[in-house]
Parts: sequence; structure tokens; C-alpha cells
Amino acid sequence: MRRVIKAKDIPNSVAKQLLEQRLNDDTPPTEQQRITYEYLTKFSKLKPEVAEELVEKLVSEFLISRLTAVQIANIVPKSIEELRTILAPERRVFTKEDLEKMLSIVNEAASK
Repeated sequence: MRRVIKAKDIPNSVAKQLLEQRLNDDTPPTEQQRITYEYLTKFSKLKPEVAEELVEKLVSEFLISRLTAVQIANIVPKSIEELRTILAPERRVFTKEDLEKMLSIVNEAASK
């Protein structure tokens, strides 16, 4: 039986990449792995390296939790209203300038 050594919030595209590596093994995928892979294929919007870079940038520049930054990378919000909804668990008010800058960074990542 495997043990969890470390847990870390990761974007969907990074999870998809890790699952792809696992699926390339000689063992056939389980039903859960197959369903998870289908889900991640449908909903991964950024390349893994771009998503991870976006998460790190959001965490360092705006001092938000990694979990919130991962959700932003997964959803890739298109409007300030969507972004505000994702940021609600942060329990602090972001200025309009901060929100616009975040959205700009997200849009830049989405165009890569």
C-alpha cells in the first residue's frame, strides 16, 4: 500500500500530466483513473508549465493562498466578477487595480 508523503494543491493540467505518466506504465488504468483522465482532458485550460508559473506568480504578487491561485489557474476567469467569486475565500478586499492586474496576468497565461 502506498503512503502519502506530501500533499500539494496542483492545477488540473499538472494533474493530467502526472496521470498521463502513470497511464504510460504497463499496467492497465483503473476505471477511476480513466474517468479522472477524461475529466482533466475536458477541463484543463492551460499547459502544465504555464499553469504552475501562473500559480506561483499569483501567490507571490498578491499574497493569496496556493489553493485559490490553483482555482484561478483551473477556471481561467474572463471577468472581474468571476475573479471576485474565486477570491471570496481569501476574506479580504482586493482593489479594482489588483483585480485588473490579476486578470491581465491570467489572460497573458491563457494566450501562451
